[in-house]
Amino acid sequence: MLSLSAQTGKPKLEYAVPSVEEAPTDTFPEEKEPDINAIFTVEKEPKPLNLGEVRRLVGFLVGARSAKISVRVVARVLVGKEGSYVRHKIIKSTDDILKDAVEKKLPLLRFTPAMHKGEPVMFWVNIPFKFKMLGY
Repeated sequence: MLSLSAQTGKPKLEYAVPSVEEAPTDTFPEEKEPDINAIFTVEKEPKPLNLGEVRRLVGFLVGARSAKISVRVVARVLVGKEGSYVRHKIIKSTDDILKDAVEKKLPLLRFTPAMHKGEPVMFWVNIPFKFKMLGY
């Protein structure tokens, strides 16, 4: 929040401290798609059903790269009420080529749906991909 100082008339930055009400809650949003940065509690988070298969497909795409020894890509995936991939955002990547390879295969992911009060809900989940080059 930006306000003017009463003493100097200069802009002053004030920080809002989150209240207890803004902490993670079991009140899930009524909106169609949850905010990517919001924190919600659910009874059961989505679990990937074919992550190993997708990781192997990504590995086959990139082959053995010699430019890096260890690479990590983390995708935040929105899982639909049916457990399907909806969309994603890459939140961490140490290599653009591997990031692109991961992004191409993310739509193949399938999940168990997140459950909230006994009902399936859309939910964001982080999926890490780690690549370690052997022989170094």
